[in-house]
Amino acid sequence: MRRVLVIVAAVLAAGVSAVVPASAAPAASVCSVDGGDPDGFTGKRTRASAVAVDAGRTVAVDLRSALDSAGQQFAWARISAPGGLLAGDAVWVEITTDSGATWAVCGATSAAAGVAQVWTPGFATSQAASVRMVGVVETAAGVVARTPTW
Repeated sequence: MRRVLVIVAAVLAAGVSAVVPASAAPAASVCSVDGGDPDGFTGKRTRASAVAVDAGRTVAVDLRSALDSAGQQFAWARISAPGGLLAGDAVWVEITTDSGATWAVCGATSAAAGVAQVWTPGFATSQAASVRMVGVVETAAGVVARTPTW
């Protein structure tokens, strides 16, 4: 993700028009951080998981959900690694509201070296079949893994 942002920034700085892929959704309409820090949520459940293996190092990503104090369900992604994360390991949630035609990258969060886990803010879930979420991890070396869609 960081490489893409650097390339886009370099293109824009050079005065070249950027073309946004058809699959990119406007983040503001999808990524409103309604839930904030999920640490205080109740009834936490892991909805989907994946693992990124980077030169023998394993970084797990979990897409989780829980309820806030008002009973609203939120979802977020969390990464963890045995022995701690590396600076530059990152996690985010990809959200679609149109059955996968477009996806928005939401809540991108980078780890500090040595922390056990890092998570994104919570994003409101929906009963609508068109709304789906995926948890994504990108290791500091650029290895990416995505959870199955929930």
